[in-house]
This record gives sequence, structure tokens and C-alpha cells, in this order.
Amino acid sequence: MLQKNKKYFVLYPSCVIVDGENNSAIYDLQRNEVHISPVYFGDLFSINSDYGTKFINIEKMRNHTGIEQVLQILKQKDFGYFCDVIPPFCQINIDYFGFGNSISNFLIDIDNNSSYSLQKVSEVINKLFCEALEIRYFGNFNNDKIISDLQHFSDSTLRSITLSLTLKKDIEKFVSSVMETSERVSKIQLFEQSINEVKKTYDLILIQNTGSLIDEFSCGYCTEYNILAQTQFYIESLHHNNCLYKKVSIDKNGFIKNCPALQNNFGHIDEVSDIKTIVQSESFKYLWELKKDLIDECKECALRYACHDCRAILKEPTNIFSRPLKCFLAK
Repeated sequence: MLQKNKKYFVLYPSCVIVDGENNSAIYDLQRNEVHISPVYFGDLFSINSDYGTKFINIEKMRNHTGIEQVLQILKQKDFGYFCDVIPPFCQINIDYFGFGNSISNFLIDIDNNSSYSLQKVSEVINKLFCEALEIRYFGNFNNDKIISDLQHFSDSTLRSITLSLTLKKDIEKFVSSVMETSERVSKIQLFEQSINEVKKTYDLILIQNTGSLIDEFSCGYCTEYNILAQTQFYIESLHHNNCLYKKVSIDKNGFIKNCPALQNNFGHIDEVSDIKTIVQSESFKYLWELKKDLIDECKECALRYACHDCRAILKEPTNIFSRPLKCFLAK
């Protein structure tokens, strides 16, 4: 039942409504949750012009079909609260000035034939003051190899390292040895596991995945499992490509790219003397600006600011504005 003694239902500032062609969605940016709702959902809300606070005028909407169910869902999900006076909530500032350094993320791929210098990669990371690194291993590697690789980044600007690899036994021993080697490792993603599970252990996040990590094309999935309703990701998605913005990749052969699965490269890591000129060039930064509002089909999807984009593996390979081929999210 509607709360007859209350005038308004007010949406919390951390909960944002995103409209799509076939439905709408509410992103709870504090709890990292997304709730799919009917396409008319956003139309139920009015906006306080002075503060931007979104609210439902209960008396005005009392005869609207389904309003009781809508208010019940909003209350159950704790997206807001009932009140008599609209509060002057301070809304999230969606103006984007960039977070951190010119390059924030580094991705490197390694297979059994990779021979490029990880020491050179570490030097480049330090020159760019990069804070996050992901290392993906294609194939089978023993613990000693991975531990040795990590030691190249023991004295670097990195704050976090993610390891992605296939491992079928001695998982606890591997995690323990990694933590003893580098406190910077914050996440380990293990593939070809018997279960899909995310848990925290040894002060890091351990993700077990039943999928395979074969090569650079074992990527680009847009599924419910990688939805991210988080403030910084949401704001970045409004303004930039949320996969490639401020990212440098090194493919398994040592070539500098926006993404290892892309064809175009910007030279070999072992031969480059001025990495800053490369990453600041317009040709390198071009894909950074392909935000979801510019992508075919994605721009009509209510989940466009919560799922990672992919510009390498496309439904229409010759169309850079094509939707990701591996998108399994409904509009």
C-alpha cells in the first residue's frame, strides 16, 4: 500500500536512472547493484530544479498504473525513502576531469613464445606513473616463472597487479607464494575451474572461472557477471571508452597497442625510446573517446554505463562503432 501520510518518494543521489529503448535501469552506485525496470520508469520522477533531487510526487501519481508496485520495489531495494519535504541532496558531479595520471592501466600478454623484456615494461610503467597492471598468461606456466615475472615490478609505481591464468591444481600454494612475493597483487583470476566463484583470501580477490583463457581473443564478453555499477566507472563511461581510456597494452609478441586483440600497433616495447610521445598522440588516444553513447545498439541499452566495452571483437568487424560481438545483455 502507498504511504498515504507521505507526500514524496525521494531517490538517493547514489541511485541513478538510465533509460534504454526497451527498458530502464537503476544503478545503485554504492552497492554495485543494477535493477532493470520498465521503460516508463524514469518518467515517474520529477526533478527539483534547485538541487537536482529526483522524486515521485505520490499524490500526483496515485492513479498511475502500477505505481504501488513501483514504490514497493523502490523501498525494498532501498533506493530512496518516503518523506514530506524534498531534501536538498547534493547530487553526484558527473563532470569528468580525468582520474589520476595520463595512463592508469597497463595490460601485458605472455605466452610460451613471448621474449620481450619485462624489465623494459617496468621502466615504461614507471615513466608513465601507471598504478594498475594486469598480466595475462596464455598456456601453462609454473609458479617459478610467474614469481620471477612479478619481481620485475617490485620497485615500481604500481599500486595493484592482477594475474589472469589457467591453473588446475595447487591453487592455495600458488596464491600463498604470490602473496609472499608481491603485496601489490590484489586480484587473481583463474580459468578452467570447476566453479564460478569470487572470494577474498590472503587480502586479495580470487576469481575462479569455468571459461578458458586461450589467447587475446578470449575476452570482450559483456555479461551479467561483469556489470559494474560503481561511481568512477559510471562517470568515466559517460565521457570515455570504459575499456581503453588511459590504457596501454603489450601483446604477446611485445607490440604496443590499445588492446592486444587490435591489429594496429605503435612499435615494439623493446625498441621504443619515448613512450610518452606515443601514448599522448591523437592516433593512440582516438579509441579513448568512443564512449557507449556513440556505439550502435549500445547507445539504446539501459546497461550501457555499467558494462565494459570492447572495440576489438565486433559484430561488424569493419565498423568501429559496431556493438561488441560477445554482448549477451538484453537492451
